[in-house]
Formats: sequence, C-alpha cells, structure tokens
Amino acid sequence: MTSVLLAEDQGLVREGIRKILEGAGEYDIVGEASTGEEAVRLTLHLRPDIVFMDLHMPPGYGGIEATRRILRTCPETRVIALTIFTDNPYPIQIFDAGAMGYITKACTAQELFEAIKSVQAGKRYLGSTINSEDIIDTLLNKPGSPFVRLSEREL
Repeated sequence: MTSVLLAEDQGLVREGIRKILEGAGEYDIVGEASTGEEAVRLTLHLRPDIVFMDLHMPPGYGGIEATRRILRTCPETRVIALTIFTDNPYPIQIFDAGAMGYITKACTAQELFEAIKSVQAGKRYLGSTINSEDIIDTLLNKPGSPFVRLSEREL
C-alpha cells in the first residue's frame, strides 16, 4: 500500500482526491495539510511515500518552499505538485525544488494514477495540460520568460 499525504488548502479538493485514491484500493491517505508548514511537519512525522503538494497555500510559505524543506530531510518521499498553474515559472521552480511530478487540478483520475506510478518508478511526470514547450525551452537555457528567475516570494 502506498502512503500519501495531501497538502492542499481547499478542503473540497482534498476530499475529492482522497476519495479517488481510496477508491483505487492501493493508497493509504496518512495525513492532510492545509498549509506548507503543516505539510512539512506531517511529512517529517509520517514519512509518506507520496506528497501531493498544492503550490499556493496561504498564509506562510507555499508548496515550493515546503517541497524544499521536505526533501532536505525526507529525500525518499516523492512530491507531486497539484495546482491550477499550467505554465512557467511554476513547473521549473517546483522541479528545481525536487518535485518529481507536476499535474493540474483539471487532470483526470487516470492521469493522477499515471503521475503516481511514474514518480514511484523514479521518473519525472509532467501533466498533459502543461505547456511543455515553454518548459523545455527554459530547461535548454533558451530565452524564455523573465519570471522564471524570480523566487516564490518575488512572484
């Protein structure tokens, strides 16, 4: 059974993801967090296999900083960003922070499972609704958005 922590500030979204994962019978939801700080604390205590991380969870630090902090002390945990943002700079920043996956809240349940299986296999996963051309350009150091170099706080 794969242990999962849901870090999402919207309760209805957390509940929906929990029901989808529990319905598959392969996942154990070990905790839920509504802030980045809570996500870090629960991950350090529960050591889940997967953390679904929302990027924007006010107040305090968001998903990018929470991912950095989690992976400093729990490098075996796999983080999958789950967000509404579909283009740069967010995918690059969360991958730089150590996340293995990036999907949007508009994804299907099937894509949610594909992301989990991919990151469990040690592969990065980029959701089908993400502007991958923009991300590839940035990764190849081609001219791109000047916002890519901004920190989460600057954004």
